[in-house]
Amino acid sequence: MTRKRATVDPYTGDHADSIYAIWHDPTTYDHMKMGPPYLPSSKDWKAMGRPKEASLVLTPEQVLGVRTLVAQAGVGEVTDFLDRFSSHYGEDSTSELGALLSYLRALAFLHQTHHWQTRGPTFYADHLLFERLYNETLPLIDSLAERSVGSGSLSLVNPVIQGAFQFSIIKDLYSDALIEAGPEQCVHISLKGVLNFLALLRIGYARMEDKGLLSHGIDNLLQGISDTSETFLYLLQQRAGGRAASRTASDWKTK
Repeated sequence: MTRKRATVDPYTGDHADSIYAIWHDPTTYDHMKMGPPYLPSSKDWKAMGRPKEASLVLTPEQVLGVRTLVAQAGVGEVTDFLDRFSSHYGEDSTSELGALLSYLRALAFLHQTHHWQTRGPTFYADHLLFERLYNETLPLIDSLAERSVGSGSLSLVNPVIQGAFQFSIIKDLYSDALIEAGPEQCVHISLKGVLNFLALLRIGYARMEDKGLLSHGIDNLLQGISDTSETFLYLLQQRAGGRAASRTASDWKTK
């Protein structure tokens, strides 16, 4: 006779804190307190009716904190980037979509690189954090690229133009970093990149609205990208610590 296995909710078990950290907020994982990461089997997740990759939903207070951080960042650097990108296209184009696309693609490249490079006592949590960032950025890239093409401009995804601007973004973000960036530098660079991107998104959104090119579909897409990016910024801010994140924002203010 086969004994039926009892279904146990890992969220209420001995490893509850570890599970929450692994699937929801990797920045809270502490191997010294929680021990080796406990990962429930696929059968456990299926029986619980929960997705393996659970999404973190920010509270209104957390959203306000993230948006305050973005508001504190200077806009000179991203405005210049947007102007340089737009110079390849006419005033009536949706060049802002192409600029946002190039920045997202550069960020995915950086997050994945940091996923490989991180090391030290915080390796496991950082490894998971950066993996989450680049994995969740990829579908945003695909949606934004398809919307860019759908807006009537194939040139917005031109690989030569996109590649050139992605290189300039990565070079600027790594301007003060060592060739082999340490864990704290990896976090700082990714945080700076996401913060810059949110500032760029805010400016690009306003420009498209002023030109009358902000369709309902584009509006929904950009709002969704903004929500996800705010979650990324929150996770990186938590990993870096409030002081580090605030100092990062002040570093970009245009003097």
